[in-house]
Amino acid sequence: MDVITCNLILKPMVARVRPYDVNTAIELLIRAPRDFSFPSGHTAASFATVAALWFAGEKRLGIPALILAIFIAVSRMYFYVHYPTDVLGGVLLGIACGYVANKTMELWKKKQKCEYVKTLCAHRGALQLLLHFLSSRFLPISRRC
Repeated sequence: MDVITCNLILKPMVARVRPYDVNTAIELLIRAPRDFSFPSGHTAASFATVAALWFAGEKRLGIPALILAIFIAVSRMYFYVHYPTDVLGGVLLGIACGYVANKTMELWKKKQKCEYVKTLCAHRGALQLLLHFLSSRFLPISRRC
């Protein structure tokens, strides 16, 4: 979701030139990206991961992931491929995508649980019959209903 929003929608729509294209005196330490600058896709992806972990209650994994995401965000500016506002946009987009992904998973799990309960209810008669048969065969006479 973050890749689609960031790379296919926002970057072409905003069409912001990268810092190394503006200041050509800087020699890059990495291969120059060829797409637009805003928002930072690396930052968005890393913060989407952090947000998804955090909202899912995985704070033990979320804290190291947050530290790594901060390093990734800073590195994008250090390598002179993003402006600070590109990184900030990536952080906000990533958190939003992580939140939406978490809520989507919660709804999907709830739907799966409802489908399971519906299936059980539909087969309740067969299950009750099976349970009655098993309890009458394997339980001692004193514990039978």
